[in-house]
Amino acid sequence: MTTERDMRHFENERSRFGNVLWKGPPLEIIRPLKINALEMKKLEFRLKPEHLPFDGDISLESLPQLEAHVRSRYAHIGLDVIGVWQDISERVYKEGRSVFDNPIEATVINHSGRPIEFVPNAKLFHLFHAPEASYIHGEELESIIGTEKDMPVCIKGEEGKDWIIARETSPATGREEARGVFLRISVERYWIPPSNVPVRVTEEGSFHRVREDLFTYILKKTDDPNYPMARDSFWVGKSSHLELADDIYVKLDHEAYALTNGSFEKVGLQTHSPLVEGGRTRHSLHSENKGDVDWIRVTVVRNGEPARQG
Repeated sequence: MTTERDMRHFENERSRFGNVLWKGPPLEIIRPLKINALEMKKLEFRLKPEHLPFDGDISLESLPQLEAHVRSRYAHIGLDVIGVWQDISERVYKEGRSVFDNPIEATVINHSGRPIEFVPNAKLFHLFHAPEASYIHGEELESIIGTEKDMPVCIKGEEGKDWIIARETSPATGREEARGVFLRISVERYWIPPSNVPVRVTEEGSFHRVREDLFTYILKKTDDPNYPMARDSFWVGKSSHLELADDIYVKLDHEAYALTNGSFEKVGLQTHSPLVEGGRTRHSLHSENKGDVDWIRVTVVRNGEPARQG
C-alpha cells in the first residue's frame, strides 16, 4: 500500500533530481556463477542505500525511473541487464519489507557465443537517472557540438557523412529542433566466435587495460560489413572519435539504426550500457549492437555525480 510519505517523496523527487545526471556506484553480484552462451538468467545483487539517489531516501514509485548501465568491461563481452525493478513492488507492498531487506533480482542476458564466468566480487552494473531537465536540446545543443577541439562535444569526422544532428519535434513547443546526434559506425567490427571455453573478466586493473585484453584475446575483428555473421549476432562497433567536456555525458539509445533513402530506420538494438563519460572520453565511441545496423543515436545530458570507472 502506498503511504502518504511515499507519495510526498514521489511528488518532490523531480525537483530534488534537478537538471543533472545522477549515477550510483556499481552493484555487486551475490554469488559467482556461470551463464551459458545466449542464456537468460535471474541473478541476485546487493542493494545498499548508497546505490540509490539521496542515500536511499527515495519513494518506491520512483525506483522504476532508475535505469541500468552495464559496465563496459561486461557489455563488451555481450552481457545485458533488464528487469531490475520487476518484482520490487510485490516484495515491498505484499510482504511489508524494505528494499534493503533482501537482494534484488535482475535478469542478465548473455548475447555472445561463449559462456561467461563471474568472479566473486563482480560488479555488473550501475543505476542511473537522467531527469528530463538534464537533456540538452535545441539551440543550446547545436551551440556545443562541432569538430573544433574546444567544443564541449567534439566529434571528429565530416558532418553529414560521419555524424548527423537528429532533428525532431519538441514535445514542449511542437517545433522541430536538435534533439540528439546520429553517429555512423565504422566497418571495423568486433565479435566473439562461438566456443565452450568461458570468458572470465577480472575486476582488477583499469578498464583501459581490460579493454585492451578483450580486444586482443577475446574479440575477433572484421573490416568486412558483409561478414557472414547471423543477422541477430552480437558485435562491438566504433563510431567517430569523440571528446566530451567534464560536465557532459552522452546517452546512447537502446535502438540502433540503418540509413535508408535519407531516413533513419530502427533495425537493431544496443545493450543497456548507454552512458559515455564526460572528461575521460577521448576516443572512438564503442557500441554493443545486435542486428544489421550502421548508425547509433545519442542524446547529450548534463553531468552531476562524479564518474566512476567502467
